[in-house]
Amino acid sequence: MKGEGKYRVTADGQVKVLHISGRNEMSLLASDPHAELVAMVGGVKRAHGEQPSGIFYINEWGHVLVKAAGATWYAGQYRTILEFDLGGGVLSARAPQGLPPGERWPGPQVGIRYTIAATGDDVYCKRRIDVRTERQERLSDYIADSPSFVRELARHRPTGGRLYINEAREMFSPLDGEGSFVYLGRAPIDRWFPEPQP
Repeated sequence: MKGEGKYRVTADGQVKVLHISGRNEMSLLASDPHAELVAMVGGVKRAHGEQPSGIFYINEWGHVLVKAAGATWYAGQYRTILEFDLGGGVLSARAPQGLPPGERWPGPQVGIRYTIAATGDDVYCKRRIDVRTERQERLSDYIADSPSFVRELARHRPTGGRLYINEAREMFSPLDGEGSFVYLGRAPIDRWFPEPQP
């Protein structure tokens, strides 16, 4: 989907990110080989009769999620934050030190999708129960004071809409159709959804 980045293991075993900056798309190599991660992704792909390369995501709990055979599969846990070479600089899933919520998100636009409700007082997601069934889960089902936390996020997304959270627990949301994202802050572990069981 336009405006969303993707992590990918290439056919030659490298980790890349599709990074979108404005109208430009760049494919960037990871600054570390991440051999364990490459093996995780390749293992899932091979188990489903596919080549050991392709798209994957890492959620806010470090779960590696791999697209294969028309579904998304859990490959294991990976806690190392991915960083990519960006013309002499570093593109990281971590927010730059001192970046306040409301500023443009400069990192990879790769994350797990959630939605801020149009009311601005809840966040929800869809969790796959099995191959054919999804269940909608709301943050308010788990956290009693979630409306106050979500209202903080909604200051920068007042009409609701997509929210992404990455492996560093950084949250960001698309601003417009040009690929720009706004930084929403870091999700505190005690005010977020519980860790799903793989």
